Amino acid sequence: MYLPVHQLWKDYMTEIVDFKRVDPSNANFQDLMLKADYHGAILSVWKSKCPSYVGIRGILIQETKNTMKLITEENKLKIIPKANTVFMLEVEDLTITIYGNHFRVKPSMRTTRKFKERATIDL
Repeated sequence: MYLPVHQLWKDYMTEIVDFKRVDPSNANFQDLMLKADYHGAILSVWKSKCPSYVGIRGILIQETKNTMKLITEENKLKIIPKANTVFMLEVEDLTITIYGNHFRVKPSMRTTRKFKERATIDL
């Protein structure tokens, strides 16, 4: 049911980033990915302080300041806290890691906010 939304998201990402010539270590690429919209992306919980969240995979349908709401393949809604959680997503042939602690702002505020580098947590 939500696969068309995912296809729209993939089209959006290929419009804003040329994945064939991208350098993931480039600061401009990292800034672009930090400010991108992830609604429609297929996210996987890679690490979490709560082990029951690890392995959950689904399409992001809503993002709040502190949570990500995913629809799984079984058509179930899963609400995952951003705090102390590491998400993974794949675009083209690139795997992107998202640290939930760094994303703990409203999605609309992420586009205009200046971010400072800070250490990541070790789960």
